[in-house]
Amino acid sequence: MGNIKNFLLSFTILLTIISAGCQNGVHSEGIGGKGETNSGIKGGSEYAGESGKETGGPTIETGVISIAHRGAPFFAPEHTIPSYEIAAGLGADYIELDLQMTKDGVLVSIHDKTVGRTTGGQGEVASYTLKELKRLDAGHSFAGRERKRYVHVKIPTLEEVLDRFGDSVNYYIEIKNPADNPGMEKALIDTLKKFQLLHKKDKNGLPKVIIQSFSPKSLKSVQRMEPGLPLIRLFNEKDFASLTDDAIKELQTYASGVGLPFRSVTKKEIDRLHSYGLDVHVYTINDKKTMEQYIDYGVDGIFTDHIDQLLEILHMRQNSPNEKSRIHRLPQKSDEFGIRPSD
Repeated sequence: MGNIKNFLLSFTILLTIISAGCQNGVHSEGIGGKGETNSGIKGGSEYAGESGKETGGPTIETGVISIAHRGAPFFAPEHTIPSYEIAAGLGADYIELDLQMTKDGVLVSIHDKTVGRTTGGQGEVASYTLKELKRLDAGHSFAGRERKRYVHVKIPTLEEVLDRFGDSVNYYIEIKNPADNPGMEKALIDTLKKFQLLHKKDKNGLPKVIIQSFSPKSLKSVQRMEPGLPLIRLFNEKDFASLTDDAIKELQTYASGVGLPFRSVTKKEIDRLHSYGLDVHVYTINDKKTMEQYIDYGVDGIFTDHIDQLLEILHMRQNSPNEKSRIHRLPQKSDEFGIRPSD
């Protein structure tokens, strides 16, 4: 029976890749259209942690959320619409977007501050106008087996992503380099308002939008503009190692949780953060053994480049009669991973 399930999952992945990659980024109306995704967990309301004060935003209750880091970068070029389509089609709870700002003030989804690694171009994203950026090939460095399918795929703007998916997916958005690009927060909030995505949940109670940043100043700016949005404070290993209880209490005033490099996180630290009412999301886990380990530790979310592998683990645990970890509902049929008509 397990072999049949694995075959169905693999077959569905193949179908999703074929659909998402058609005609070098000319996209179909599938993968949920403008409807809701089936994956998700119950979203929680604000609650008091150890300090007795409410946390800064709604906290995501029981479950392990699957976060498609840069989309599905082993199947299609990272941070491109085909990559997001594949992740959404497989059933990821969230597609992750890394936002940079162009010279003419447009928010685009690309991880690096510079364009070289993914496009073969030169210079910083902020030195390009959108028109100039669109001349670059976002599939330049993609080494996957479907490489030819993604020749000349483009770096998407935030608006293009939201226009493609609407409220059919959930978005986990990082504000990158906000100190170098004043006004990013307002531009992001204005765009989310335009697409009516603020303060919404999917039909399973999962927030439609989570915003993350390494910059507390940036997150506090978002909080002032839109109180109550789920905000995640990112830490690197060095900064997390020096995180004091007083700093955690200050973090509670604006954030719902933390995003941490998994290698720096122990079960004891996860329990400590949970005692303050904070969610713990870890990045970036790309092997099954470590995924299993951190699910057992009690993390609330996992970023991965291998979203198919994480979903397979969660799916198998969901169907295990002895499973005691906190796993949300996953699709029970192979066709729920794939493309379906618009609602």
